[in-house]
Amino acid sequence: MNLFDIIQTSKKIGYLAIVCIFMYGCRVEGAVYKLADINEFGWNKDSSKYIIIENNDTLTQCSISILMRFNPRLATQNNVNIAIEVQSPSSKIYRDTLYYQLSDKPTNNSASTFNEQKYQFIDNAVLHEHGKYVFKINHFDSAPICGIDAIGVIIDYK
Repeated sequence: MNLFDIIQTSKKIGYLAIVCIFMYGCRVEGAVYKLADINEFGWNKDSSKYIIIENNDTLTQCSISILMRFNPRLATQNNVNIAIEVQSPSSKIYRDTLYYQLSDKPTNNSASTFNEQKYQFIDNAVLHEHGKYVFKINHFDSAPICGIDAIGVIIDYK
């Protein structure tokens, strides 16, 4: 290997290092967040909401939460029993049921009539697969739930 080859190899390694540093610096820190709208006339128990989140980070721990946006003045009940089914890109399914209490106190300082509440679902999770995770969310109360405008999933990367 002559001096010219060593210089060319060093340049390639330098460019690769710059690209890696740039890609790490552009990495999105924080959260991935998606909402599914709910009919203004009520959320029926047979009307599942689907939220699809693309995962590209298989190493970082994250916290998965459920977000509900609702109007406390229109809510027909204070408690919501929901069922969540998470399907991984390889079609593995994780199921859980959750019980949430909607707050009647304002959660923001804006003039909006809607509250947003974030509920912890899974803490210290690692999404081990690249691809689309499908969150299927529905409630199992017999009557339709009114006052909920949207339900969503937030993935906070640590």
